[in-house]
Amino acid sequence: YAAALTGAPPGYVGSKEGHTLFDIDAIQGSYSKPGIVLFDELEKASKEVVRSLLNVMDSGQLVLSGGTRKIDFRNTLIFMTSNIGANDVVAYRQRFEQGWRRWLRLQPSKESWVQQQALKRHFDPEFLNRIDRILPFEKLDENWWSSLLDIELAKLDKRLAKQQITLHLTDDARNWLCEKRDPQFGARDLARRLRVTLEPALASALLRHPDKQLYQASINEKHTLSVLPITTP
Repeated sequence: YAAALTGAPPGYVGSKEGHTLFDIDAIQGSYSKPGIVLFDELEKASKEVVRSLLNVMDSGQLVLSGGTRKIDFRNTLIFMTSNIGANDVVAYRQRFEQGWRRWLRLQPSKESWVQQQALKRHFDPEFLNRIDRILPFEKLDENWWSSLLDIELAKLDKRLAKQQITLHLTDDARNWLCEKRDPQFGARDLARRLRVTLEPALASALLRHPDKQLYQASINEKHTLSVLPITTP
């Protein structure tokens, strides 16, 4: 709600105080350190919130509803993320996965144009014209999945380290996890794969072998993930 940003409207409880969710000190920053604000998934914001942002990008200030306080954004970097155009780009790519179009190469410039059109349908021109730069998210390349897996495994290793437990993955297990993810759902699906496959298998191994501290995840003869303790000499 816009009131969460600019405070309660005149006549409502708290309107004179000018309360806001913004951390004013963090937004205004300092001489050597600019403030940073991130609006995540902006397409879900109400029109009133977008209108408030329009005023901020126009004058560099946000006047709270009480009329007695202002938040200065002139030393602030404003970032916004959005999923607008994602479905349009997916539909565009799917056209090249069937029929005679599968022999054609995808055109990044065309994908960018598809995203731009989706933005124009959702936001007013005066709002888009005040954004300095729009960067589209590129499709995750196959080479990225191994790095993303390392990030998720590092989170798991940190949790296991508190229990003095170590888990190793074979190359087959790593490849299996990367191949089983659904590209349509992006990197989040890889984290989900770990939660529904690797973590339950590890939990079962810990219950069966509570005295062990070193485990290995691999692919068994049934082509599923299994976790077994490693016997040290």
